Amino acid sequence: MKTVFFVLILLSFALKSTAAVSAELCQLEAGGGPGATGAFTELETLNIKDVVSLTAGQLSFVNQHLLDQEYSSEVLNLADIKALFSGDGEQASNDLFLYTFASAKSGKVYVQVKSWPGENPYAHIFAAESGVLVALNRDDSVSLITESGSQTSCSDLKE
Repeated sequence: MKTVFFVLILLSFALKSTAAVSAELCQLEAGGGPGATGAFTELETLNIKDVVSLTAGQLSFVNQHLLDQEYSSEVLNLADIKALFSGDGEQASNDLFLYTFASAKSGKVYVQVKSWPGENPYAHIFAAESGVLVALNRDDSVSLITESGSQTSCSDLKE
């Protein structure tokens, strides 16, 4: 029984730690993109079909999204990514965007890589400075990523 109690206490601290660090990302659940609620300022919006170049960090973020969402089974260069989402590419009917935005409250900068496989968007959100994955945004339902790699739904934090 002491072990269960101890685990619950640790879990509680982990959730509170995550909430304190990234809970501002829960504002994205309101929908409409990072600038819609006033909680964030959009700094840059890139449509992968139109970009000429990406930074190494941006390319890394895009590849993590593509691998996790199973668009690709290997790391791709920008030309291959553009070919995948353009013209006769396998994903030409889908969109892939990078949104760089800053929190109005904390000033932290995030990069969201978002795709629309059909009508439901899926996104990975990274801390721009560290490159760490901090949240997932699936159909405007945000889950925060804890330091241990587990996920905490924003809707669970609201309860």
